[in-house]
Amino acid sequence: MFPADTLRPATPPRPDAAHLEGRGDPPFWEMLSYLVSHKLSRVVSVRGLGITLYVREGRLEAASGYRLLGEVLIQHHFVDPTEIAPALASGQSLGQYFLGKRRITGLQLRAALRQQVRETLDHLLSQTDLPYDLGPAQTLPSPTASIEGTEFLAQTLGRQPLALGMVYQLADLKQEFTVDVRSWQVLRWINGRRTLSRVVQRSGLQTEEVSEAIRGLLQHGAIEQTNLLGLRFIVPRRLPLDSTKHPPGNLRANLFLKHIDGQQNVWQIQSVLNLAADETMTVLASLHRDGLVEIVQGRQEFDRLMHTF
Repeated sequence: MFPADTLRPATPPRPDAAHLEGRGDPPFWEMLSYLVSHKLSRVVSVRGLGITLYVREGRLEAASGYRLLGEVLIQHHFVDPTEIAPALASGQSLGQYFLGKRRITGLQLRAALRQQVRETLDHLLSQTDLPYDLGPAQTLPSPTASIEGTEFLAQTLGRQPLALGMVYQLADLKQEFTVDVRSWQVLRWINGRRTLSRVVQRSGLQTEEVSEAIRGLLQHGAIEQTNLLGLRFIVPRRLPLDSTKHPPGNLRANLFLKHIDGQQNVWQIQSVLNLAADETMTVLASLHRDGLVEIVQGRQEFDRLMHTF
C-alpha cells in the first residue's frame, strides 16, 4: 500500500547544525544523491517534517507527508472532492482504491504521484541541514512515480550548496568534452580521497569558483560521488582478542577500535573522532585485515569500499 493520505503536519522550525553534527550523519542532500546515483533502495524519513521519500534502485517512487495525493487528483479533475472521504474510509491507499473502482487509469495515477514527488522535492530543496532516518526499502504497488535519478540530481545541483566534506572521484566517462581552465584546475586535484575543502585549498580558487566547476563536471558526468558515503551503512563489531591478535599499535586505530560496539555505524564513529572519511576507511580496513573486527551490517558496502582501499 502507498503511505496513508493523511493531513499535512505543520512545518516545524528548521533543525540546528549542532544537532545534526551530533548524530554523525552525512548531509541529507548528499545522502539522497548517493542513494540515487548508486541506484540503491531505501526509505528516507525527514525528521520533524513528517515527510518520507521512497527510493528504489535509484528511482524516486513516492513521497508522503507534504502534498496530499487526493488534492492532486482533484486538481486535475481525475476525481470529485466528494469521493475522497469514502476512499479514505475504505482502508486502501487512495490510488489503489480509485484504480480498483476504475475511476482513474494507471497513467493518471502515475502523473499524480509524480507531481506529488516533485512538489515534495521542491519544498525540501528550499531547506538545508535536514535531519533524517534511513529505513529498509518498501515494495509499493504499481504504478509508482518512478522518477529517474538524473532529473532529481539536476534539480539538486542547481539549488543546494555543495558540502565541503564530500569526496568526488573521476567517473568512467564514455565521451569527450572540453573543460575550461578553472574546471581543469579543480579536476586535477580530484582523486577519490580528497574532500571538497581540500580541493579548494589545493586549487587556489575560491570556494564559490570550485563549487561552480564541480557542478559543471558533475553535469558532464566527468566526476561522481565516491562510495565513501557507504560508511553510513557499515556497522562493525569487535572480535575477542587472543594470543594471535593484539590491539593495534597505532593510537588512532586503537581509539577507533574502542568506539566499535556493534551498534554504531562507521560514519557515527568517525564523526565522534573527527576523522576524514578516507582515513576512516583505511583504519577500518586495517582492523578487518588483522582480524580485530567483523562486519555485522553493510557487508556489500564494505566489500565495495575494500576494492578501493
